Amino acid sequence: MSIILAAALALLASYHLTGHGLPCLFRALTGYLCPGCGMTRAINSILLGNFAQAWQYNPLSLTLLPLLALYLLYKTVRYVFKGEEEFKLGENVFLLLLLLTALCFGIGRNL
Repeated sequence: MSIILAAALALLASYHLTGHGLPCLFRALTGYLCPGCGMTRAINSILLGNFAQAWQYNPLSLTLLPLLALYLLYKTVRYVFKGEEEFKLGENVFLLLLLLTALCFGIGRNL
């Protein structure tokens, strides 16, 4: 997980310095926006305190991303203090709902 965090911070630092994020492979292949398109710019805007601009780049940055971050924090705390790694049914349902929401958003933003 620390490798993912380091990579995300490197990407944000690179974007902040150059103004260029990673190109979206889904968009390059299909011409459609994926649910994550604009997320790098949105997170950068959040870090700069510009939440309205973050919403314009990608509304998921202010809706699903905080929920996912809280969930990852919850899983980390459970692992550190209790050594629990398995997923409970409620967690699976929660993650499935996040995924379905992102997919519906991805479809809706391209209509």
